[in-house]
Amino acid sequence: MPKRARKNQYSGEKKQRGIALLMSLVIVSVAAVIGTDMWFQNQLSIVRTNNIQQSLQAQHYARGLMLWAKDLLYQEEQQQPGVDTNNDAWHNGLDGIVVENAVISGHLRDLSSCFNLNNLILNGTVAQQQLAYFERLLKSLEMDEAIASKILDWIDADQVPRPLGAEDFLYLSKTPPHTTSGGPFQHISQLQLVNGISTDIYQRLVQYVCVVPVQQLNAQEVASRMNVNTLPPVMIKALHPGISRQLAVAVHQEGTASFRSLDEFIDYPSMRRIGLRALAPYLSELIAVNSGYLQAEAVINMEGRIYRYFILLNKTVGGLVQVMQWSAVPFLETS
Repeated sequence: MPKRARKNQYSGEKKQRGIALLMSLVIVSVAAVIGTDMWFQNQLSIVRTNNIQQSLQAQHYARGLMLWAKDLLYQEEQQQPGVDTNNDAWHNGLDGIVVENAVISGHLRDLSSCFNLNNLILNGTVAQQQLAYFERLLKSLEMDEAIASKILDWIDADQVPRPLGAEDFLYLSKTPPHTTSGGPFQHISQLQLVNGISTDIYQRLVQYVCVVPVQQLNAQEVASRMNVNTLPPVMIKALHPGISRQLAVAVHQEGTASFRSLDEFIDYPSMRRIGLRALAPYLSELIAVNSGYLQAEAVINMEGRIYRYFILLNKTVGGLVQVMQWSAVPFLETS
């Protein structure tokens, strides 16, 4: 073979080997990328599975705490039927209970120690007695009574603004535009959307108001009642114009009030002079001596991750407890 031909052949073979080597490198690189991606996806799948399993286990513990709360409330009801106070054992809760791979805590909070804003409109009309109480409460808190009108316009079904109130035409001009609820509050945080409710007003008001479902009785909406045993003095004062601050503080008994009936509250010393006896039917629509709604909070600490659940409970006389709603945010806010 001529020298030039041998040289060309050698050059061709070298070129082919170079291409083969390059292809091998490409294949290895692609395989490495695919392998890395498969490993990453596998690790991601493992993490997702672990997170799902951990979340389900946390929910399981939360349901266990809910059963504990139900049992505790039932036992308290058997010991003191129809009466709830700040002295009840369920106020103590559970802290730092170790179970398997988690630390769990559970607490109950009274939702009958605040005024339910959804009481303002019942069966499609303004509940005048509830409104009168709320306006007195605003006055006792030295807040603008027009707040009541603004809230009424937010939750009523019509588009007729009250004096100092507002309907959709005003809310649609805001940024971002939105409309009024046209129905009950679903969560207390919605109060911040009401025109004229500033951050300062909201933080002051949420210490005394809350949002729970309106109760049904014989196909009619009835107001949820506040527990006079757990009301703060300013809310006791708002029950009647004749109740002074000093009397409200005395009735509160530094949080240890334990009235067993509405009659016992009405007959409290110094209360008789006000003439509350004649107002018993009216008061019975506002207050009771038991708590109907409570918030159960379950906190699960698993491997450094915190799971928190809030459960709205409805307790009836007799101790039966019904789960109304689960939430990731509390039903009762504090400042």
